[in-house]
Amino acid sequence: MFKRYELEEIIHSVQGVLFPYLWRESYWIVYEILTGHYFEALRDLRLMFEGSLLPLAYDCLVDAKTYEESGFLVAFDVKAEMIEIAERLREKRRQLGNIDDEKFESSVREEVWDFIRDKGAGLDEKTRREYIEVYSKVLVQPGFYYSVPKLITEFVRDCNLEEFEEKLKKAWAELYLYTLFDEVL
Repeated sequence: MFKRYELEEIIHSVQGVLFPYLWRESYWIVYEILTGHYFEALRDLRLMFEGSLLPLAYDCLVDAKTYEESGFLVAFDVKAEMIEIAERLREKRRQLGNIDDEKFESSVREEVWDFIRDKGAGLDEKTRREYIEVYSKVLVQPGFYYSVPKLITEFVRDCNLEEFEEKLKKAWAELYLYTLFDEVL
């Protein structure tokens, strides 16, 4: 990874930041297996699976749209803020059910406005409006709110790996069952 990319590119990507944690998590899963905690190991494998896929999607969505809108790539702290807002919106969207695009776009702008108002106290009005505009354009993208199977479909299509789609979806579905069982307990 370090041979192919510049350090600056890695430290400003969600995947680059999570990579060492996912590596450490794999050691923990091995420990769980060796100590007979198979259920926990499978649950953690699901989190690791999603933790590898979601950052890739988030990086692509944020980088493509911010570059299109402003002509530059944003630093990790800005991506982290956008992901924080996206997670709130994901929950909000789940609660609201199937809402039309216009209503959701309005909801995105409200959530971004609240976030920028709270976090951007030192920003002048022009900069605050620019942040709200860029964040809203990034966060209105449907890809932020795809299910994991839909993300898998998009990932394999974008990477020309269609032959692995069904295997990846099946692996995720089986790992997901263990989490559902855990929630019932």
